[in-house]
Amino acid sequence: MAGLFAIDRWKATDKLTVEGQIRGDWYSETQLDWSGRLTTLYTLNEERKRILRFSAAKAFRAPLMTQREGQKHAGTHYAGGYWFNIIAPDDLKNEETWSLEAGYSEQLASWLTFRTDFYYQRFERLIGDKNLTDTTWPYNRTLETLDNLGGADSYGCEVEFKAKAKAGEFSLWYALNEFQQSRNNTQVDAYLPAPHKAGATARLYLPYDSVLNMNYRFTSATSGKDADLTIYTNPCVSHRFDISLAKKLGSSNGELMLGVSDLFNRTNDPVEDTWKHPTPGRTFFVRLQLKF
Repeated sequence: MAGLFAIDRWKATDKLTVEGQIRGDWYSETQLDWSGRLTTLYTLNEERKRILRFSAAKAFRAPLMTQREGQKHAGTHYAGGYWFNIIAPDDLKNEETWSLEAGYSEQLASWLTFRTDFYYQRFERLIGDKNLTDTTWPYNRTLETLDNLGGADSYGCEVEFKAKAKAGEFSLWYALNEFQQSRNNTQVDAYLPAPHKAGATARLYLPYDSVLNMNYRFTSATSGKDADLTIYTNPCVSHRFDISLAKKLGSSNGELMLGVSDLFNRTNDPVEDTWKHPTPGRTFFVRLQLKF
């Protein structure tokens, strides 16, 4: 396994900045691949801090060991024999995605900032189930393997307002996400994105060098658009609220934080037909951070 990463930021003019990133990865069990990003930032108005951003990027995901080498067998089901066999694939390629992004931010007032971002992603070589069923008597076997099947398109936008005052910092945000497969009834080896998300944050400055942090997030239900997808990708609507209190120690060389994540959910229900058990929700934590 080996990798190489490089980044460069070039201020072309007073208003235009260009940044490039590139990374190469090699793993003996998969393949040599690369990822990268090219971003341009253009300032429209320095006084109002109006900034345009454009980006293009490429990334990949290597198949897991269970996808590359995993096998499953079944036994006799009735007279004559019935078998279910998942065959390890010979050569799985890395899944990859290409994306285009555009964003705009502006300082609406000395205390208020607005930001919006748009994106489009193209996915290629998504891994899914390939049916090799053999109905020849007397076998009547169901054979499957994994293969790079088709692609998908994803697009969306995000909007955020952020305010800053002596009392603290506050923000409101909303995100829209869509995902469309090129081929129907193909299992995607991941949860689909929730179509709608929204949230609010608050950071309150308290006496005695203390800070109260609160974060709320709403996530809409995710449902498969095809029958074969529904059992894999249907998390329900969720609400999450995190809260923590941080206190500086000494001359800002340390910090003690007490908090609760997912305050209103004791546990999270299992995802239907995927995980058969609930997962922890409400979690209390204590964190001590020291600087030397």
